Amino acid sequence: MKHWIKVASTLYSLLLFGILITASHEMFHQWGARWVGVPEGDKVIFGFASAHYYFPPNFIPSTFQDIAVSLAGGLGVAMAYFTGWVIRRLSERYTKWDLDDIFALQFVGLWQFLYAFSEIGGNAMLSKWGSGIAILISLVVVLLTYGKKMVAWLDEDNE
Repeated sequence: MKHWIKVASTLYSLLLFGILITASHEMFHQWGARWVGVPEGDKVIFGFASAHYYFPPNFIPSTFQDIAVSLAGGLGVAMAYFTGWVIRRLSERYTKWDLDDIFALQFVGLWQFLYAFSEIGGNAMLSKWGSGIAILISLVVVLLTYGKKMVAWLDEDNE
């Protein structure tokens, strides 16, 4: 029974951290815009499974502003998740039950870090492909990093 609880806990961590990125990703775009001097009036439009940041009407960003705002979303989330990952890694010495969160934080954080670079230039197709490629790379990295540890954790006390 413990085995299935651990699987459910890992899937829940992936789902929860995955859902939280949408709003926080767009928030980091807006914070990045303020940081590089984009005036108020920008907006974020949320769809069912997506969201998009828009510069203020009639505002043409400089190349620097465009790149900085593009990178701010993914890199901001990656930084926040990296901080959570470090804290969870430090707590791992006290309990192995944090392994589900560690796995999910590294997966989602790395995905957002890599995805950030596909948003430069505002090309929607590149962004979608970039997200898919970033997900695959992130999955491979976390499985190589934590795969054996996850299997051992799942098999622990399994009867």
